[in-house]
Amino acid sequence: MTIKIDPIYQERYLNLLSAVIKQLRIPQTINRLVPYDEQCLTTPGDAVHLMLLDILSGRQALVHLEGWAAEVDLEKLLSSGAGAHHFNDDALGRHLDWIHDGNVHQIYSQLVVGAFQKEDIWSLHVFHGDTTSNPSTVSTRTRKKIF
Repeated sequence: MTIKIDPIYQERYLNLLSAVIKQLRIPQTINRLVPYDEQCLTTPGDAVHLMLLDILSGRQALVHLEGWAAEVDLEKLLSSGAGAHHFNDDALGRHLDWIHDGNVHQIYSQLVVGAFQKEDIWSLHVFHGDTTSNPSTVSTRTRKKIF
């Protein structure tokens, strides 16, 4: 069963999702941690921002992401001035390679800790990541309950 979302509704929730991604500083954190070629017209943070929006709106294959990006208001969503043609599958592949080279586990950890601190989900006193099993397993001690 395939559900197609009308573009007018898609634009509304994409703006909200994009604002949350910007508020959590996901693109800036990725750009800070990932070594990339400054001559590129897009950044790894922009690529991840666009891929997150795509995943949360129905998930296109990377080869089709450029076409999907042409249907949305990229200037409003990304604020980088990049056009849809800058997000072809070759460019996205390069960015994903750079993210992998930049230690994806460290990037993920920085994003999670940054989001928890930004949203004041916990007071961070003890932080332990168990890397022997699942890289996202985290143990903490908090002063207040998370939920």
